[in-house]
Amino acid sequence: MQKYHFTHNFRQPNKAMRLFRKIEKAEQRVFPVRKKFAGTLAFGSNWVSLENDLVQVLLREDDRIRTMFARGFLVDELLVPTMLNIYPEFKDRIYYDRPVHDRPEEFQGSLRYINWWDGSPYVWREKDYETLLAARRQGHLFPRKFDAEVDKAIIDKIAGQLLEIK
Repeated sequence: MQKYHFTHNFRQPNKAMRLFRKIEKAEQRVFPVRKKFAGTLAFGSNWVSLENDLVQVLLREDDRIRTMFARGFLVDELLVPTMLNIYPEFKDRIYYDRPVHDRPEEFQGSLRYINWWDGSPYVWREKDYETLLAARRQGHLFPRKFDAEVDKAIIDKIAGQLLEIK
């Protein structure tokens, strides 16, 4: 919708940059950016579980998607929700189409169980086994993230359980 320069994060503030930013803002007031997709643009989780029908639509709409997002920055959380606004018949078929708010009770946009509220993301440990089982009962298919260097026991426990099922 609009350009944003991360000058305070990525560059040292200096007089030249402040002057450039003032000129740039004035230019945007005189020559505003056309908000061509304002009615359809939406935000949501970039972690989604999609049915094949919607994936095929996204592949067919490659040119439209490129037009809308090619010049964007960090648009991964806009792509699917925006396309769902354009093709609303898929909205009720996506697993969870709202933005992630890092709450354990939310499905987080996919069938994966990712703990963003205790880490970025949190690495599951053996002490979390019951939590992972509860997530499975809620409908999550698999959790993320594991690290054998942090806690190999949880990986062995889950792998052992899966091998017993087969």
